[in-house]
Amino acid sequence: SQDEWIELFNPTSHTIDLSNIRLTSHSDSKPNIALSGTIPPGGYYIIERTDDTTISDIAAGMIASFGAGSGAGLSNSGEMLALEYHGAILDQTPEIQTCSGWCGGYAEGGYPTMERIDSHTSGTEKTNWMTWIGYPKNGKTADRTTNINGTPGKRNSADYLIDPSVSMLTKDKTLTKAKNPYIIMADFTIPSEKTLTVEAGTVIKFLEGGISLAVEGILHTNGTKDSPVVFTSIKDDTYGGDTNQDGATSSPDHANWGTINLWGSGSSLDHTIMRYGGLKDPGGSLWAIIRRKNCDFSLSHSTIEFSGAYGIWLEHCTATITDNHIQYQNIHHNSDSTGLAATDSALTINGNVFRDNYIGALFHSTTGLDIISVTNNIFLEQESFAITLSGAYPAFSGNTAQEN
Repeated sequence: SQDEWIELFNPTSHTIDLSNIRLTSHSDSKPNIALSGTIPPGGYYIIERTDDTTISDIAAGMIASFGAGSGAGLSNSGEMLALEYHGAILDQTPEIQTCSGWCGGYAEGGYPTMERIDSHTSGTEKTNWMTWIGYPKNGKTADRTTNINGTPGKRNSADYLIDPSVSMLTKDKTLTKAKNPYIIMADFTIPSEKTLTVEAGTVIKFLEGGISLAVEGILHTNGTKDSPVVFTSIKDDTYGGDTNQDGATSSPDHANWGTINLWGSGSSLDHTIMRYGGLKDPGGSLWAIIRRKNCDFSLSHSTIEFSGAYGIWLEHCTATITDNHIQYQNIHHNSDSTGLAATDSALTINGNVFRDNYIGALFHSTTGLDIISVTNNIFLEQESFAITLSGAYPAFSGNTAQEN
């Protein structure tokens, strides 16, 4: 097919003049294109083969031949493409043998595109390329109705990932509001000795299913009252927009994703909204938006809501839980829909609002020696009890309960 396109991106703060720059294949010199025009700061430049209908709804920066005769166009088995300035290589894709072909994308099955992960890392690195992740899409094919499985003229889908490894944080990192939203598309781990810091206003979305975040290292969320951090479902258009691009076709619900599993110590979550998680899986390893054993963390000024099971489930944990809203864990009409459930834990619980859960808080102790302080909390409209105790003897002060 001649419906091929190549995208260039300018990551700098300066306009790039394409005069005297060529895009060429070092594999067979097809294509070999003298570029023209400019790319503005942060801008995109699309080269379409033969005509401007390859991407039918986006104007090309250039229309060009990708060569003639045998071997014309981009080979399905891979090519090494380079940008050259007077013969000097400015940038290039990996050599064919590096990935035994292209380092991403497929010439079948919807033709998902090959994408660069980091524009500031060398294009020769095979780890700097991947296949379009499935969200989002931009542009229509030549038939004017089929979506392109890629993002021509827009931010690459790879840029929505927390880490290009997809499944693990490989170095300390800060997530920023400017890159909203981030997508967690598979179970993701923050390893021990690694720290993920989340800036105020940042939105993180989970794909549907039991996809979870495991915190073996440290997670710090630094939201503010007016600009909270948000963990939510890919179906939630309220925060971060219509990321799955289906309009009103889907809507978020309890249990859309798994859990935030706090394994380690030292994490802190402040002014953070966590919603629509808590998938009630058969193995019982999720069942809460925040869940963990043997942890030490703080949660403050945050909202836990619409879980598919518990809002928070803790065992053998030390935690300070202050000034939060823990609400709308209510779909099971039994104790599986408890706002906060804790076993053999040392807790300071102060100034929270528990609203419309089946049970507000449930404390269980196998020793009766747990140190639990429950002060100045409000329990409103629980379907069952405000608080349930089993072998635990918390210290209560200043709490109120209404319509439970």
